[in-house]
Amino acid sequence: MNYRIRYGIACLTLLTSLSVYSHGSGGKPIASARADAPESMRNMLVYQSKEAKPSYLRSQGTQGWKLDAIQPETEALHGDLNDNVLYALSPEQTVCLTVRYLDKGYGGFALCYDAQGNQKKGKFVQLHNTGEWIDHTFELYDARLANGLDGVDFVITTHDKDVMGKAPDPVGIASIEVELTDQLSPYQLHVESGKTGNIFFEHEPIRFYIQCLDITGQHPCRELTYTVLNEWGKTIHRQSCIPTDEEARIELPALPYGVYELVLEMKGKNSYQKIVTDFARSRRADEVNRRFGTNVHFDWVVYNDHDIKQLATLVKNVGYSLVRTSLRWYQMEKVKGQFALTHNILYSNQCLKDLGLKMVGILSQENPLYDADPYWLESEEKREAYARFCAYMVNMLKEYTNLFTYPNEFNLTRGGKHNETNYRQNMDIVKAAYPAIKQANPNAFILSSSVSRYDDYYLRGLFSLGLAQYCDAVSVHLYDFIGGPEAYYAGWPWLNVYPNTRLFHELMRKLAPNKKAWITENGWPTYPGDLTAEEAHQAHFMCVPHEQARWYARSFILNSDTSLIDKFIHYDFVDNEVGYFNRESNFGIIHSHNHRTPFSAKPAFITVAAFNDIVGNATFVENTADQYLPEDKRDRFACRFVNDLGEEIVCFWQQDDRLLSDLSVHTYTYTSDMPYLEIYDMYGNREVVENKTGSYTAVYTDRPVYIKGVKEVKPW
Repeated sequence: MNYRIRYGIACLTLLTSLSVYSHGSGGKPIASARADAPESMRNMLVYQSKEAKPSYLRSQGTQGWKLDAIQPETEALHGDLNDNVLYALSPEQTVCLTVRYLDKGYGGFALCYDAQGNQKKGKFVQLHNTGEWIDHTFELYDARLANGLDGVDFVITTHDKDVMGKAPDPVGIASIEVELTDQLSPYQLHVESGKTGNIFFEHEPIRFYIQCLDITGQHPCRELTYTVLNEWGKTIHRQSCIPTDEEARIELPALPYGVYELVLEMKGKNSYQKIVTDFARSRRADEVNRRFGTNVHFDWVVYNDHDIKQLATLVKNVGYSLVRTSLRWYQMEKVKGQFALTHNILYSNQCLKDLGLKMVGILSQENPLYDADPYWLESEEKREAYARFCAYMVNMLKEYTNLFTYPNEFNLTRGGKHNETNYRQNMDIVKAAYPAIKQANPNAFILSSSVSRYDDYYLRGLFSLGLAQYCDAVSVHLYDFIGGPEAYYAGWPWLNVYPNTRLFHELMRKLAPNKKAWITENGWPTYPGDLTAEEAHQAHFMCVPHEQARWYARSFILNSDTSLIDKFIHYDFVDNEVGYFNRESNFGIIHSHNHRTPFSAKPAFITVAAFNDIVGNATFVENTADQYLPEDKRDRFACRFVNDLGEEIVCFWQQDDRLLSDLSVHTYTYTSDMPYLEIYDMYGNREVVENKTGSYTAVYTDRPVYIKGVKEVKPW
């Protein structure tokens, strides 16, 4: 069963809870099953596959079903309650389902269950490699359990695209117990802010409207408690009220810029429910940054017009000026010789134009009508077909954009392996498509190659075949995944983003001095579970959200230097899917459309908006810290900007401690003759200091600090 939660304007219809709260109300056990004694199953059939024998594992003397995503027969455990004992729960009943699992590895599992409204709901459990057997209780406020999941009531799985993706390690399940609790959950709960992703900008009041409908008419909510947690899980605000009717309004105090969770608990005489929603408070960029862009998959069919408009508006609010999007050949030409522009691409271009933004269209070379993977288009006939597609797209979009790029990561073959010799096929495609593009729009700005990582040999091969004659700019894609933009690895030179950016720019100045050098993909995937930073690095080659936030801030500062790169486009703006274990799904600085709070902000969103609002298009002047050291020894950075008002802005930070050889405390001193200094953290929270001594000293940390000297203090 394929179920996706769809929302309108950040209106959350949430009927489930985090499973960490126990109301201690008691209840009635109704079913149980143990892996070491299948014959003792009570009121419930549990099986992995009806066609194959069950798979088991043992640890510390305990046996469990072995769930392994490597094949369908072992990826899940299906649970079917005896219909004579429990069938079609009434909406106000609460079920607790307790699973004993082996906490080994850094994977996870999901409980998917048959919910009210004939829907599939899911909850994810993260593993932390303690090696112990652990009990986890899911409190299901909206369970129906009427065989709605392909004939069963629930599934414990290691492979579900809608909930968790594909787990990398096996999971052991020793037992399952199902209990019908005495506490009722009779409320239909709705939380609405009217803000996309519940993102509140600057002076906007943080206001939520809560609808708490008692579907039985017998159990009114007597107390509503709401708690605000910051990104570290610390309670910073808590308040209770007595709802006067079915709708309550919550208005929170003006919180610091950052990301938060709002936990709402509804209590009645014999009822309890809890929901959690995400929200954020952010600066809004006054103008877009002309040097920076982001990638958004507007071509995805999962986005409707409302989604597209929301995403485009968030891109503008955070301060990006360019949006790089795939123009899929196979979507536009489904029958040979017949082209049709997809609605999503046309509508997204219209939205971007209305907002003063511009799309960078990726003229993708994939179309099974003409070629199979890896779409090298090795015959002249196929290249001519691709050229016709390029001409069609450029002509259809010339009212909206003149920026196009192709081919995309052509040096990658199946499995993501680099091919250093196919630059000749790359150039054959470029030479075929370039004249067609220019004929369709003589003002088209052609960005060529988009080479995956800085490959000196490959780039020189392209230029040796005349690349400079067939483009206005050349781009590369640079990724690190688990280190900041300044990180240096002696053994992994292709991950050295900052040094490789400079090498690429220097190569362009040498081989094509009249052409521009762009980075069109760079970013960091965040692990969406609750792993520590080191666990995410080691197990999944990913980072955690607060790391992504500071790395984004530092990336903006460094890449504002025009001597380093001409344009810089981050990948990605919004997460693609749930995919906990898939890097490609989690590059966004906002969450996906099917997150519990669709399009809600990650911390990196707040840092991007803060930089573009505080620094923005100010001119980069110099980097003053540790410039005498080689790049592999440079730990501290202090960059100076001057804005259009003549105000000086300095940003300073050091790399992560785990990358440093010198862990002693270092300070940075800023001197100024201005009467006031405005000090901003990386989220844009401001402190005003009266400059009585002519200088300001602060400790270097891995979170950038901005200092601006001003004559007078503005109220904001």
